[in-house]
Amino acid sequence: MASLQRRAFRDLQGKAFEAVVYRHVSSQYHALDSSGSLKAGGRWNPQGEYGVLYTALNEETAKAELERLAERQGLTLDDLAPRDLVSIEVSVSKVLDLTDNKILAQIGIGENVIVGDDASLCLEISRQARRAGFEAILAPSATRKGAILVVFPDRLTPTSRLEAISKKKVL
Repeated sequence: MASLQRRAFRDLQGKAFEAVVYRHVSSQYHALDSSGSLKAGGRWNPQGEYGVLYTALNEETAKAELERLAERQGLTLDDLAPRDLVSIEVSVSKVLDLTDNKILAQIGIGENVIVGDDASLCLEISRQARRAGFEAILAPSATRKGAILVVFPDRLTPTSRLEAISKKKVL
């Protein structure tokens, strides 16, 4: 198992991030509601500790993430219906970029840790990132198809922005 360098988080510089990202969400939830992740937990948030918005940098990655979710829960995509794909404009100032090999080296891990089946180190990275004041984490998708942006809504600064700009039914 990799040895996470917890002290390194204090010295990491976040980067600004602006983009349109994509999120599949149950039709019962608002596009920017993180309460589902708070209840269920996930790869980047411990159940009951804090919620996050799981987003993808493109629609294909969002779809792959939905398929992975169904598979890991032993469900079909139809079991997850009704579902919407939401486009969200994101502007944040302090993102931990785990797609950057230099950052991975500073915290003592490799990409294989992030995309592997054991999410325990992802949870610890998430906790450390929140403590260090990061608003989000940019990381390779565990589907190995593209990248994701995990947003901490309760850590957003007053100048940060999340805005749902479109929604389409996908299931």
